[in-house]
Amino acid sequence: MANDQGACRCCLKTGHLARDCRRRRCKVVGCDKFHHDLLHSHSGSLMALRPRKLTKSATELHDAIVQVGFSDTRSKERVFLQTAQGTLKSASGRRSKVTVLLDVGSQRSFIRKDIAEGLRLEGHSEKVIISTLGGKLSKIGKHKCVTFTLHGKGGGKGTVVSALCIDRICSVLESNPPLKEEWSHLQGVTLGDSFPRGPATVDVLISADYYHDFMKFGQLRGQVGQAIAVQSTLGWIVGGKSETSIHQREISALYATIEQQLDEDLRKFWEVESLSLEKSDTCESIGTDNANQQCGVAFDGERYTVSLPWKTEDLVLPDNYHMALQKLKQTEARLSRDASLNAAYCKEMNKYIRNGWVEKTNQKGLEGRTWYLPHHMVVRHDKTSTRYRIIFDTSCRYRGVSLNDALISGPRLQNDLLGIILRFRRFPIALQADISKMFMQVCLREEDRDVSRFLWRSSQTEDRPEVFRFTRICFGLNCSPFLALNVLRRHVQQQSPEYHEDVHDILKNMYVDDFVTSCNIIEDAHRIVKNTSHLLQTAGFRLTKWSSNVQESLEGLAREDVQCEEDVSKVLGMLWDRTSDNFTFKVPTGITLSSPGTKRELVSMAAKLYDPLGLLTPSTIRAKILFQRTWQSGTAWDETLPEDITREWWSWRLELTALPLVTLARRLIPMRKEDVATKDLHVFTDASEDAYGAVVYLRTTTKRGKNSMVIVASKSRVAPLKKLSVPRLELMGALIGARLVSYVKEVMELEIDAVHCWTDSKVALAWICSVTKQWKPFVKNRVEEIQSLTEPNSWRHCPGKENPADYATRGLALCKLVKERQWWNGPIRLESNEDAWPP
Repeated sequence: MANDQGACRCCLKTGHLARDCRRRRCKVVGCDKFHHDLLHSHSGSLMALRPRKLTKSATELHDAIVQVGFSDTRSKERVFLQTAQGTLKSASGRRSKVTVLLDVGSQRSFIRKDIAEGLRLEGHSEKVIISTLGGKLSKIGKHKCVTFTLHGKGGGKGTVVSALCIDRICSVLESNPPLKEEWSHLQGVTLGDSFPRGPATVDVLISADYYHDFMKFGQLRGQVGQAIAVQSTLGWIVGGKSETSIHQREISALYATIEQQLDEDLRKFWEVESLSLEKSDTCESIGTDNANQQCGVAFDGERYTVSLPWKTEDLVLPDNYHMALQKLKQTEARLSRDASLNAAYCKEMNKYIRNGWVEKTNQKGLEGRTWYLPHHMVVRHDKTSTRYRIIFDTSCRYRGVSLNDALISGPRLQNDLLGIILRFRRFPIALQADISKMFMQVCLREEDRDVSRFLWRSSQTEDRPEVFRFTRICFGLNCSPFLALNVLRRHVQQQSPEYHEDVHDILKNMYVDDFVTSCNIIEDAHRIVKNTSHLLQTAGFRLTKWSSNVQESLEGLAREDVQCEEDVSKVLGMLWDRTSDNFTFKVPTGITLSSPGTKRELVSMAAKLYDPLGLLTPSTIRAKILFQRTWQSGTAWDETLPEDITREWWSWRLELTALPLVTLARRLIPMRKEDVATKDLHVFTDASEDAYGAVVYLRTTTKRGKNSMVIVASKSRVAPLKKLSVPRLELMGALIGARLVSYVKEVMELEIDAVHCWTDSKVALAWICSVTKQWKPFVKNRVEEIQSLTEPNSWRHCPGKENPADYATRGLALCKLVKERQWWNGPIRLESNEDAWPP
């Protein structure tokens, strides 16, 4: 046809030849020929479907589009994809005709990047992961999210869509045949697509986030074996199967999902990694002051009521009812296949209703301030009391917006987690409790309740689901921790001076809903249990699940408020055996030895090893070094690791079976308070070509002259990709050590008599003990910070073989680490008097 019309084979326009065309090459992936992509041969060539080489990136994961093409499939049936022709309009009025594919199997909508650039669509960037179907290959990168209006080919009112830009959505659509005469049910209606139509490139993919905005209720059906049509704002959309003669054709499958678990594991991993080493912002850079002003705290004498802190008061939320309904149907389909899960779901939902945490509503919500929360259930097999939990998805997007996007998260009021754990280790008697259903104890203002609506029906019938809304702040809102902690802190700060010690304990040792502390004598324990329970109860918060290594300290509590189930419990994520008063470890759920090693599996497993104190640093640093090497090799997320890395990776995984052998006494000071003469902190620093790090010890001396030394915490970092000299890496290790020992001294709230800093690098030691102005910026800046945190004369040299930080930089097999006394208790010479220490 192009030849007959004298058209250019590259752009199909007349007036010039292909050799003069700017478009030039075919846009089908893998094809370098000079022709238009509509003229591309679809004879079953796998080259056209081969994925492009994946790029490497160390960025976090967010969304995922998964696409795959298969060819050379023979079939007796033609499957019509839901396609339409439309007009895309930008905010500035520019227009472009586009081919649209509608697919509810995807979660995010997409637009071809060249279309968006041609219309100069503006937007923001999002980090996404792109994978093939089944997760065999992946690609991480930033994609712009743009907004446009999509009209049907007949004109009329358009629909506003936010979509991610991508180079190629899927393979070229096969041709549409002419409508058959026997398809009388499709005659006389305006079809969204053209019949016949040649091969077409998909320009816009409309997914589940906007699909129902285009769909109407009409449906046209013919006889069995004939295609059907559904009514939409783009015209009648043909879809379904139709019997045809056997022919060879290409099949395209589209799928989109959200990559959440690995993202969450990575987030927790890097949060733990940064504890004590970096000062992080404690609140949002935008809207912090507004959050405090807008939370509208009120107290009726029994319970607090708060308002949601909106980013802007004139915000208009889209109506996402149909999206929530579709999500409910998906949840119901899952529950219909699992009777026990269905029973647990109904039981949990009835608890919400019975306790008054949610209420039924028949009223129409305020336009622009009504939002429906999708929900699903998460089963935690490692939990006993809260094994089943309903999750309300406050981050679910509709038309590019989520409820959390509209809210200010507020200042971060959570106490530093590592600091709480360190204070938990100070004294002989340990105490732990948590606030029962903390967020459910704070009421939500009437005017804000309609944005936390959800749909529910106890039986899967044709009845319209009932509408409920939260009367309390919903778990999952980005502002929930701020709102709950804000009223708690405000309440205890208003208490009388007689509760001064207890108020301090609550303000310093409460991590969201977990209360963790320690004390010296049983009388202090009784006071803490009694007064903290009373103070929080007067605000509507009930402390429960009390546990202690000294059961006598819990006398007077009701039986239901004491944790009696197991000896081992979790304290801020760490396993604590209260009978032996030791921290313990176990092999994390999800770590398996049966699957082949991939980069994704390596990162996921390393992230699951929760170790905020850094007790396992000699083992975890090996995983971090392997992760860096994997990244340097360019291996994709789901490719098998290179052979040399695979061997080390399998060795590391096998060693994890020794985790249950690792135990450490919770208590840092093994003698009575009145027997202690001095308390010193010792930090050891070191570096290798692969990593640098530090480890801190507490050394106590009794009045009788007996010395004891125990590990407090450690930190390590992999060496930068840019090669540095070993002395410079040693200086970076010294900086980590200075930060760590300074942090430990501050948060422990113990009277420390002296701080001693050790390094086996004479070059780094010379830098630290000198005047900084003579050094170049790299050395000068780090030495200045070290000197601001520690006294230069507190730094001393130690032999390399007596430096336990060496294990934190070179690594040590877990089975050997368990027995390595120098790691757990420091160099044996430090248990002697100071005159026996290294000079």
